[in-house]
Parts: sequence; C-alpha cells; structure tokens
Amino acid sequence: MALTAIGVLAGIAAASMASTAGYQIKSGIDASSARDEALKDQNLRQDQARTDAKAQADRSEQMQSDILMKSKRQQGTREAMDYAGADAQGGAAGTMLTGPSGVDPSALSLGRSSLLGG
Repeated sequence: MALTAIGVLAGIAAASMASTAGYQIKSGIDASSARDEALKDQNLRQDQARTDAKAQADRSEQMQSDILMKSKRQQGTREAMDYAGADAQGGAAGTMLTGPSGVDPSALSLGRSSLLGG
C-alpha cells in the first residue's frame, strides 16, 4: 500500500507538473500572440501617422505655392497699373495704332482719311 501511495503521489506530481508546463506553454503562446497583435497595431498606427504627416506636408506646400502665386499676380497687377499710370502722366497716351506720340490733332479734321487707313 505504501508503494501504491507513493505511485499515486508521483502520478499526481507528474500530472501537476505536466499541467503547469502546459499552462506555461499556453501562456507563452498567448503572450507571443498578444505581442504580435500589439506590433501589428503599432505598425498600422505608424503607417497612418506617416500618411497624415505626408498629407499635411502636401497641404502646407500647396498653401505656400498658392501664396507665392497670389503674390506674383498682385505684383504683376501693380506693375501694370504703375506702367499705365506713367503713360497717362506723359500726356496723350499712345496706342498700338497711333504709336507713342498719340494722334496729331491736324489729322482729325473732317474730309481726310481716317487713322485706320479708310
């Protein structure tokens, strides 16, 4: 009977160790699975952050380009107005048809040909 009791105790100990080993293996697998899942989540968040940062950089670059273009348009408008103002200050402004000297008043008398050649 003592031998049977020792055998039973040995069997219980062996079963307990096997159960503990099985639990440890399962816990290790669960921890590894959780770690892999966390790593996937982190990679997804990093990819999303990169995408968001690139989109923000693109928007910023577009805004800077728009500001530069607007500045150039305003500068071009300002230069054109200054040029037109300078022409007007010089007296009768010329046109593409009349040239820089404008129209000679004697050419405007009745009965003569027009400036357009008719």
